[in-house]
Amino acid sequence: MYNTTTDYWAINDMKMGRDTMKIARFLLDRRITCMKIYPFDAPDHYLSNQALEEGLNWIREIRDGVGNKMDICVDCWGRFDFPSAMRIAKALEPNNIMYLEDAMLSGNAKT
Repeated sequence: MYNTTTDYWAINDMKMGRDTMKIARFLLDRRITCMKIYPFDAPDHYLSNQALEEGLNWIREIRDGVGNKMDICVDCWGRFDFPSAMRIAKALEPNNIMYLEDAMLSGNAKT
């Protein structure tokens, strides 16, 4: 698995978002078949419709570029409230994601 959450800048100056499909192809060419990404970002623990759509675009680009040859793991870094985490999980369902990690706020019993 290639963790794009820490090392994406090390791939020929490619960046997730701008070069998502290129990164997926680059990794597959090197027999790396799983990538961990963090496509969702939002202030105040709430994910807007626009931010959700922007994150889903990363996943669509991977699927459009390499199909199911690349497993995708999504890390949210424990950033979202319960409603936002549920929206993310539901939106990811049709995309055959390997796993969704830390979607909800940590340390908050209400989430």
